[in-house]
Order: sequence, then C-alpha cells, then structure tokens
Amino acid sequence: NFGKKSLQEIKEKLKERNLSLGMTDYSILKKLKNAEAEKEKIDEA
Repeated sequence: NFGKKSLQEIKEKLKERNLSLGMTDYSILKKLKNAEAEKEKIDEA
C-alpha cells in the first residue's frame, strides 16, 4: 500500500539530492529539438 508517508519519504530523498517531482529534464528537451531539426533538414533535401 502506497500512502502519504511513502510519498513524503520519496520527496525527502529527492530533496537530499536537489531533485523534486515534476522537474523538467532539459537535456531530453534539447535532444528532441536537435532530432526535429535533423528531420527537417532531411525532409528539405
């Protein structure tokens, strides 16, 4: 059973590592942007 206490424990562990739920991973967004640019470049050729 996953309850409020478990969630709080997870949040505390994340906070210890300067992380949080719902964070944005900008490295993934950058990779997606680069992949889209490559696809557009190929489509134009």
